[in-house]
Amino acid sequence: KRSRLIRWGATVTAAWLIFVVGYVVLGSEPRELVKPNQFGDFLGGSFAPIAFLWLVIAVLLQSNELALQRQELSLTRASLDSQTEQLRLTVEHMAKQTEILMGQADLSLRQSIESRLNGRIELLRKSLLACANAGLFFQQSDEPIGKGERLNFWRNLETDEFIKAALRLLTKLNNSDRRPRIEGATSPAVKDALRRSIDSIDEIETILHSDDSWIESEFASRFGDLRLLEVRNQAKAALNRFANGSKRKDSS
Repeated sequence: KRSRLIRWGATVTAAWLIFVVGYVVLGSEPRELVKPNQFGDFLGGSFAPIAFLWLVIAVLLQSNELALQRQELSLTRASLDSQTEQLRLTVEHMAKQTEILMGQADLSLRQSIESRLNGRIELLRKSLLACANAGLFFQQSDEPIGKGERLNFWRNLETDEFIKAALRLLTKLNNSDRRPRIEGATSPAVKDALRRSIDSIDEIETILHSDDSWIESEFASRFGDLRLLEVRNQAKAALNRFANGSKRKDSS
């Protein structure tokens, strides 16, 4: 459109100049009789339309340039808006990925801690079972243990109820006035099992009361219900009674 306007203006200008020259050459009035001021006025009047024409063409060209610039700015703004939207989507995607990774890391940490705690619970269960197999619970109580209590103890070997049952038997053992009557061959095994029980509980308490407060709140319900501190205290008391009983036996 720009070149078309220029060609059109040039054509009109050329045609006008030809007309003016023809008028001057073919005019009826002799040129030598024309006064200079009149000739100047004639030239000024002749070129005024040309000047006006090119002024109009310049305005039109400038208007077209401004329209093109506005269009380019609009396209640039649309491109920037698109880039901004893409950037926003990228940031949201990265935030989601970060959240997923953090969630996976948190889940992995929780699973690791739970695995460690379950491992210590299994060690505690095996240690208490070793005490039972050595005859600690069922030979030293102050009174005979009923069949129901025996069944409850052995029936729950694979559950947390086994630890609670062991706690009841340890408590009954420590409340007894009788001296421990474990055979000499099994005496080291009982002591070792009691010590391992105490160590397992200490490790569990260390994990639960670490600097990460969420660990205790996460597992407090289950491990609080096991009354592990009571189990540890009763195991220590049983170990002390057993050691004292052995000393009295040796001295006698």
